[in-house]
Amino acid sequence: SPDRALMFPSINYVRNFMNKEALKDNVLMSNSGITVVLDCSRVSSVDFTTAAVFKAMIVEFEERGQSLDFYNTHSSVNRAIVGACSDDAVIVQCLDDLYSHVKCKYN
Repeated sequence: SPDRALMFPSINYVRNFMNKEALKDNVLMSNSGITVVLDCSRVSSVDFTTAAVFKAMIVEFEERGQSLDFYNTHSSVNRAIVGACSDDAVIVQCLDDLYSHVKCKYN
């Protein structure tokens, strides 16, 4: 998980890394339907560019039949994500909620 602030240009590294991991083993199995979780517990702030990239990442994941969920966000990060992504972002604050969300999605 990222540490402290997630600002431009570091969000590009995170985006590339997450896309690479989400497509890993694509030859061996279908990655369609997987949920990728970004643990934001150590991210205390994001800038406008980062929020916009989060929105773009959500769209990219959805186009592949995957989802991107944000876990344990600080209030300021939560506001930035919701502001940029509106209803598209899935934000969960505790492991029980994350488990329930993922379980409901695939049942």
